[in-house]
Amino acid sequence: EILQEPTPRLRADKIAYFIKMAKVSGYNQFNVISFKILQAVVSTQSGHYGRAQIIGCTVAMSTTLIAGLTIKCIAKHKLDFASFFFPPGAPIGLAPLLVPVETISFFSRAVSLGVRLGANLTAGHMILHIISDFGAQMLASGTVGGGIGGVLCTAALVPVCILEMAVAVVQAYVFCMLTTMYLNDAHELH
Repeated sequence: EILQEPTPRLRADKIAYFIKMAKVSGYNQFNVISFKILQAVVSTQSGHYGRAQIIGCTVAMSTTLIAGLTIKCIAKHKLDFASFFFPPGAPIGLAPLLVPVETISFFSRAVSLGVRLGANLTAGHMILHIISDFGAQMLASGTVGGGIGGVLCTAALVPVCILEMAVAVVQAYVFCMLTTMYLNDAHELH
């Protein structure tokens, strides 16, 4: 089946496209990693505020992924799904403590997965914005010291931009690896 890129007008179509790419049963990790890396790197470009920087969008995407994995897990394992909330081999006396902790841990996966990606990319973009604004203000001051400082700030943007792209690639990789681990949990229940 050939997947077609949805129209860019609907964000929901993009998320649905990502879920189709991930195809929980026939998960092609290379495609997902490529998609996330491309999305993350494009969002690092100056003047571009990409979807990977919008924390609400990354949380929505990760929540959709975790919800799909949870549905798949429940469909496959039925009532054994409850073993996520009480690990095998744990003493029964710890159940009142373990079940709430494991429940919170399970449902926080989606939020942490999305916030990690969005926050790291937003932080890098903010650093670029701060350095470029500072350099522009120094250049606009009209003094020799301001001119030298402005040129140095502008020169500092290149390594910071390279660092931001590296962070984007690493965060996309982490997103995909954690999703793969959660998929493995859904298949094998611990």
